[in-house]
Amino acid sequence: MKKKFLSHIFILLVGVAYGLVAMRWFQCPIRTLTGVPCPFCGFTRAMFAAFRWDLSAAFRYQPLFWLAPFMVMVAFHREILSIWIPKRVSNAFVILSAVAFFVTWLIRLSAGTIL
Repeated sequence: MKKKFLSHIFILLVGVAYGLVAMRWFQCPIRTLTGVPCPFCGFTRAMFAAFRWDLSAAFRYQPLFWLAPFMVMVAFHREILSIWIPKRVSNAFVILSAVAFFVTWLIRLSAGTIL
């Protein structure tokens, strides 16, 4: 249990470090290599805007930013969640979330609203 907790803390710290570095120096590697924004483009900026309580900016950067904490919780805690939520429900959530990101990406790509 302690080892799993420490691994989650490590993942959180790596994510925060990446976010801080990405906000300052890097852009999306997929967008840099292909010229096409990825489905998660704007996600880091959206999360930082949400942390500042600037929700309108967060929705502008990535409309599904609010879905990420739930996706992370389901992805990393499936065995714990299976006590309350059947695995097929959590699997369906992950699949529907991925589809939602993909559809939102296609809509934003066709409308040219990806920042």
